[in-house]
Amino acid sequence: MPDKNCPTGILPTEIKKLVDSRREVKKLICDMKATPEEKQQLDIKQKALKLTANSMYGCLGFSNSRFYAKPLAAMITAKGREILNNTKQLAESLGFEVIYGDTDSIMINTNSSNFDDARSIGFKLQAEINKQYKLLEIGIDGVFRSILLLKKKKYAAVVATKENNQIKFTKEVKGLDIVRRDWSVIARKVGEQVLDEILSFDKTSEQITDNIHNYLSYIAKEINEKKLTLNNYIISKQLTKNPEDYADKKSLSHVVVALRMNESEKRSRSFKSGDTIPYLICINKEDKAFNQLPSTQRAIHPEELKENPNLEIDAKYYLQQQIHPIVSRLCDPIDGTNANVIAEFLGIESTMSVQQKGADLDFELISRSNETPSIEKKIFNCKELQSNSFSKYVTNRRGILFHKMYK
Repeated sequence: MPDKNCPTGILPTEIKKLVDSRREVKKLICDMKATPEEKQQLDIKQKALKLTANSMYGCLGFSNSRFYAKPLAAMITAKGREILNNTKQLAESLGFEVIYGDTDSIMINTNSSNFDDARSIGFKLQAEINKQYKLLEIGIDGVFRSILLLKKKKYAAVVATKENNQIKFTKEVKGLDIVRRDWSVIARKVGEQVLDEILSFDKTSEQITDNIHNYLSYIAKEINEKKLTLNNYIISKQLTKNPEDYADKKSLSHVVVALRMNESEKRSRSFKSGDTIPYLICINKEDKAFNQLPSTQRAIHPEELKENPNLEIDAKYYLQQQIHPIVSRLCDPIDGTNANVIAEFLGIESTMSVQQKGADLDFELISRSNETPSIEKKIFNCKELQSNSFSKYVTNRRGILFHKMYK
C-alpha cells in the first residue's frame, strides 16, 4: 500500500473526476422536475461514467495496456474483498442480517414492514460504515419489497420508492434469461408473467404456485392450438463475425440461417458481422426427414416461413427447449413445484434437471448450509402469515426467495 502522506497520483485523480461526475448525474436523476425521457438519458450517462471508471481496473491488469500494473490490479481486488467482508461483519455486529453481497454492495434484511423505517435503518448503517473510510462511501441504492435471488448477479426484485408521500413499486431484473434477446419472445413473455407471480406480495405461496401451473397449462394450449402470432416465436442472435468465418457453422442456428439467406438469389442483401439474425424453429408437414434434423438445422428465417406453406412452428421445441428451462430456473427455489411438475403442466416430458449448486450463492461472503431447511426454518420469524403483510424467507441449496415488506 502507498504511504498515506504521498501526494495523490494521476490515475486516482482522474478516476475521482469520473466518480464525482457520476454522483452529480445521479443527483439529477432524483430531480422531481426531470421527465422520464431525461431520467433515462441521465441513467445512460451515469452508467457510461461508471463503466469508464471501472474499466481502469482492466487496463491495470491487461499486459498490453499503457497503464499495465499487475500488482495494482491484484491490490484492488484484494482490498475490495477485504472491505466487503469488513462491511458484512460490521452490519452483523449491529444486529442486521446480510442476505447477499457482491463486489461493492450488500443486501440487508431490515426486519421492517415500514418503508421509512427501512430507509432509516439504511441511513444508520450507511453512517456507521462510512466512518471507517476516508474516500470510500456506501449509499442506499434501493429498498426492495421482495426479491428472488437465483445466483450471483442473477436476481429480480420489487423496488419501492416514495414520491409525494406515495410509495410506488417497480420491478428490477438483473442477469436473468428474460432480459436476453437470444431467447424467444414467447419464452421471455412467459418468464415475465411467472416472475410477476413469484414477486407478488398479496398471495400465499400456494396461490402463487397454483397460478403459475394454471398459466403454463393455458400457454401450452395456446401454442399447441397455434393461436399465437409468429412474432412470439422469433429468436434473435447477433453475428460476431461473418457467417462464413464460423468454424462450427452447422451447430449455430443463426449462422445456418444467415448462410442460407446469403446464398439465395432472391435476397437483396447479405448478412455480415454485427447483423442480428431473426429465426424460428420449424417442422415440415410434408417432410419427415426434415423433422428428424437437429433444431439448429430446422432454423427458418421469418421470410422463408411465409414463403413455404408446409412449414409450421415446432410447438414441442418451444415448450421443451425455450419455456421449460426459463420457468424451471425461475421456480427452482419455490416450494410446491419443480422441473418435472412444470414439464407436466406444459404437457411435455422433462428432459432436463435444473439444479443450482450451493456454491452459486456462496460468492464472496455468504455461505449456506447444505442441508435442506426444515419447514420451521423456512418461515422467517415463525409468525402467522398475514394476507396483507407477510414475512417469508425461504432458502435452500438452489436459491433464495425472499418475501418481506421492505429490505
